[in-house]
Amino acid sequence: MNWWEELKQDPIYYSKEILKTELWEKEKEILQALKDYKEVSVKSCHASGKTFTAAIAVHWWLAKEDSIVITTAPTFRQVKEILWREIRSAVIGKGIYPEATILDTQINLRDKWFALGLSTDRPDQFQGFHSANLLVVVDEASGVTQEIYEAIDGLSPTKILLIGNPLKNEGRFADSFKNTLVHKITISAFDTPNVKEGRSVIPGLITSGDVERMKSYYGEDSDVYRVRILGEFPLADVDSLISVDDIAKAIQRQVDVKKQWEKKMGVDVARFGDDRSAIVIRQMEKVLRKEVFSSLDTMQITGNVLRIAKEEGIQAQNINIDVIYISCRSIYFCC
Repeated sequence: MNWWEELKQDPIYYSKEILKTELWEKEKEILQALKDYKEVSVKSCHASGKTFTAAIAVHWWLAKEDSIVITTAPTFRQVKEILWREIRSAVIGKGIYPEATILDTQINLRDKWFALGLSTDRPDQFQGFHSANLLVVVDEASGVTQEIYEAIDGLSPTKILLIGNPLKNEGRFADSFKNTLVHKITISAFDTPNVKEGRSVIPGLITSGDVERMKSYYGEDSDVYRVRILGEFPLADVDSLISVDDIAKAIQRQVDVKKQWEKKMGVDVARFGDDRSAIVIRQMEKVLRKEVFSSLDTMQITGNVLRIAKEEGIQAQNINIDVIYISCRSIYFCC
């Protein structure tokens, strides 16, 4: 086997020799699994390098002549600004492809030899991409609908790579971790080099500080910690009032604030124990500010509410408190 044929067979070797990229152990595990198995599912903590690894997989697959890569994610913004940003940055300036072939969400080498990013709003977009060398990459796989997965299956892909945070216990991504035909990989924050070493080994990956912040905000027993730090599916039932998936979608949603919208404040007052008081400022659907306080008495919370209301220019009638108590009367009359 000559050098180029070996590169086409070995994604780790391709990454090192062509992309000049050093991988850490879980990134190597993903690429090796993609070489060895038809379908690979990767559930991961936040900022583990999984999308970067998927970008490497795209370029390795394109090293095969007359190969096709189809990538998708729950929204076109995620396709363009997350996965395809990594795909472009991995090769720009390295002379691997002619620069004119690299577009925002496309690499066009030849007819029936290309990579393409598609959003998931229309299953019919996935029709017609048939090839003996077809790789499908699904980023943020928890958020992709069953209809899209059915359209992908209809392509009879050579390889399928699903990656993402395990946001919910239902759907194709969750089901793939119960399927004996799928090779499964889990990445915990505690697997990553930065957390293992307690220092910044690879810039951009999750750090020990990120782990501690998640722990302090949500607690080690929370589903947010399980998903974002441990890379595990949430324990909550799928019919929970507010799921981790709902939270993720809210974070991703873009809201343009209009000047005529009044600012409003919500106050959740802690009463006892380890509970914490929270103050949230919003304009319609846009959350502008959040403050959380522990171990403060009622009048100290009242002082913080008054201070923040003054800083944000919020009128008394727009302050909403969940407990009818002395704090309510104090805030109303002082504002």
